[in-house]
Amino acid sequence: ELAPSDCELHVDTLPVDLERLAPPAETVEPAAERELVFLGNFRHPPNIDAARRLIEGVLPRVRARRPNVRCTLVGAFPPDDLFDRAATPWVRVTGFVDDFRPFLWSAAAFVAPIDAGAGMRVKVLEALAAGAPVVATPLAMHGLGAVSHQHCLIGRSDEELAEHVLSVLRDGELEARLRRGGRQLASRHGIEARAEHREAIWRRAMHAAGARSSVVNIRAKRGADAS
Repeated sequence: ELAPSDCELHVDTLPVDLERLAPPAETVEPAAERELVFLGNFRHPPNIDAARRLIEGVLPRVRARRPNVRCTLVGAFPPDDLFDRAATPWVRVTGFVDDFRPFLWSAAAFVAPIDAGAGMRVKVLEALAAGAPVVATPLAMHGLGAVSHQHCLIGRSDEELAEHVLSVLRDGELEARLRRGGRQLASRHGIEARAEHREAIWRRAMHAAGARSSVVNIRAKRGADAS
């Protein structure tokens, strides 16, 4: 509302380092205990809410049918109550880790039941870039251009999210498709792609600024001639 009516606005995403996050070339056999992962800085309240929802709402529904599934919450500053809720063999809270990538590479699914907050979900982009199958809410995927069942699986309720996780666990072709599709989506937000996008924006801005300057000069000249 503050911008002029003829102003063109562009919203961009933060770039993700595709090369650094690329999964290892060697194939890792799935462990007997399949792991769901959530990653985030727990000083951000929506991340705490998402972690609670995962271990209280989604995980029990998954484990009711797949008791070999466990959950790992990765990230700095987890509150005490998360450790209390993790007092079971199937929930782990790591706190800060030097390198979060191995958790994403080995995850059966990255689950992001985020239902509050704003802005871009860097953690989701990192999971996609790492090739982890992503199961998430619409808000978690907002602004990334994701298509459900192509790049990720999107669900609103705990029941939907749990069903999506179970689908990934039982369908190897779906899991492989999501790993490939997630990487493809992340590539749109890679460092090179975003640099090219921003350069194009700057070129259009400079061109528009030059055009406006020409118009101003012409009007000034006409004013001087009239006087």
